[in-house]
Amino acid sequence: MNRNNENSELSIRIFVCRYCGKIVVSGEDRDGRDKRSIFCCSDCEKKFWKRGPVARTKRIRTAEERYEKLKEFINSNKENL
Repeated sequence: MNRNNENSELSIRIFVCRYCGKIVVSGEDRDGRDKRSIFCCSDCEKKFWKRGPVARTKRIRTAEERYEKLKEFINSNKENL
């Protein structure tokens, strides 16, 4: 095993899928990179772009609201995590 792999840091991103609203945890580890940052999967991305601008705006707003609630939850429970 390579020593560089043992000391590598994990890079984690938490986001809400802009189409379905799932909370996604992605990032890099020794096994490989996960570059997702907006959509949980390619199907959600395709569905998002097929909709009109009004539907996209609503979904983005909903995702932002969910993310804010998640942030508040994490901040209020930091001692327990």
